[in-house]
Amino acid sequence: MIGSLSRLDFGASLRLARKGVGLTMGDVAERAGLQVLEVSELERGRSSHGVARYVEALGVSQVDRGLLLSAANLAWGPGGPG
Repeated sequence: MIGSLSRLDFGASLRLARKGVGLTMGDVAERAGLQVLEVSELERGRSSHGVARYVEALGVSQVDRGLLLSAANLAWGPGGPG
């Protein structure tokens, strides 16, 4: 479907963004107040819990934050991620 994004693809996008800024899953977990398991679940597309905190923890530009959060909404549907 046009305008959709699979949850797996979104998770991979998070992982690429994290690696692009040189952070480990532990770094993101600590900065976002999440557990490493929660970060792992986000990056596998299995959960949307804490995605906004994850994206904020990356320390990316406001534009990149907006793009990642928009992608989250595409992947998780109406109401967006948790």
